[in-house]
Amino acid sequence: MKAEDQFIINIEEQEAVLSENDHLRHYLGHFGGALVLFGPECVVLWTNQVTEQRFGIPGPVIGMNCHDMNHHTPEQCDICPIGRALATGNEEQGILDLAIASGELRSYEITATPILGSFDCAGQVMALARDVTERVRVERELHKRTERLEIQNKRVVEASKQKSRFIASLSHELRTPLTSIIGFSQILLEDTDDPLSSGQKNLLGKVNGNAERLLGMINDLLDLAKMESGHLSVNTSRVDLCSLIAQVVDTMQPLVRGKEIALSCQTDENLPIIRTDEQKLCQILVNLVSNAIKFTPEGSVTVSAGLLGSKVAISVTDTGIGIRRTDFGKIFDEFHQVEAPPVRREGTGLGLAITRRLVYLLGGEVHVSSKLGEGSTFTVTLPVSLSQSILNRRFDDQAAGK
Repeated sequence: MKAEDQFIINIEEQEAVLSENDHLRHYLGHFGGALVLFGPECVVLWTNQVTEQRFGIPGPVIGMNCHDMNHHTPEQCDICPIGRALATGNEEQGILDLAIASGELRSYEITATPILGSFDCAGQVMALARDVTERVRVERELHKRTERLEIQNKRVVEASKQKSRFIASLSHELRTPLTSIIGFSQILLEDTDDPLSSGQKNLLGKVNGNAERLLGMINDLLDLAKMESGHLSVNTSRVDLCSLIAQVVDTMQPLVRGKEIALSCQTDENLPIIRTDEQKLCQILVNLVSNAIKFTPEGSVTVSAGLLGSKVAISVTDTGIGIRRTDFGKIFDEFHQVEAPPVRREGTGLGLAITRRLVYLLGGEVHVSSKLGEGSTFTVTLPVSLSQSILNRRFDDQAAGK
């Protein structure tokens, strides 16, 4: 090939490269995002039109430093991704608040991509700025709200702890005199050496009954305070469920005396010995049976139990006034009492709430089914053996407020 032909080819190749450069420069110049090419020391080498229009930088920007143009500080900003990209040779990102032409301060996400030179050193950096003002505004507002909620939550938790401590302290102070009143009134009622008149017995019986009801309310409040403070312990042992149910039914018989209510139990003879907290299971049964008797003017209350897979199911069924379906989600709420005429409201409204907490703590669940005017069935399902792993999870959930 002749020298002049080689010269022509070289010229054509150079023109092609220049043409491509022109096309690339035109494309970058009219690119929708703000683009800036920085050299060593964060000196501006080139910008596209969008950058100049959007930021309204007066006068020529070529030769300006990044910190003069963006940060308005005499020294390089430590959080600037452009300086970091030049220093590390890696792509860097960051969000900066920059003033635009109108003077408004807006948030931009800066992506700084290094252009490696000799020895793989970043000789230049191409920076792309995307307007993320709205996203940052939402994130900052969300962060502020989260901080406020955390502060409020801490206050609520502390107030709840103080309430629990107050209830526990007050309950202990009230239980001692009430126990004395109940004890002395029972002695007087049972005294055969110096019997009371019928009128005196009637009045003293009311004193005794009211004191026992008040003591029951205080015990409920004390139980709730223990649960909320995490001071309620679980002591597992082998429990004969059939025997326990029979004992509870026998203990509760005085509540149906003088009423047209038949209290009975029906248990599967093949029920195994279970491992759980006997005292708490007894409290669960007493709460459910007493609640059933309370809302059954006449008819029957039956406690039944049987195997349900790897669990035991205990049901308390009554033929009482029933519960509206719309109230199913409320009956386990603390201090909530469902409107149920003609039954008179009494107690604290904590019985079912405490029952649900105790059942959950023992690794089980409680469900209700009912028809208004026909009666209700409360069913408790418990594991045959309450393992330590189940107990630990339930304690963790309780501590987390679940």
